Amino acid sequence: MVSGSRELSSGRGTTPSVVVRDDPRVKVLEDQLAALQALVAGQQSKTDAVEARVLALETPKPGPG
Repeated sequence: MVSGSRELSSGRGTTPSVVVRDDPRVKVLEDQLAALQALVAGQQSKTDAVEARVLALETPKPGPG
C-alpha cells in the first residue's frame, strides 16, 4: 500500500476497495473509534469486577463443623 493512503472496503465483499488519501475525516473516525474502544474496555473491566463479586457471593462458604 502507498504511504499516506488507506485502503477501505464497504464490508460487503463485492464492492471494490477505495483508496482514501489522508482524508481528515478518516482521522476523525479513527479518533472516535479509539475513544469507543477505550470506553468498551473500561466497561468490560467494570463488568469483570462485578462478575467476580457476584461469583464470590454465590460461592458457598464452608460452614462450621
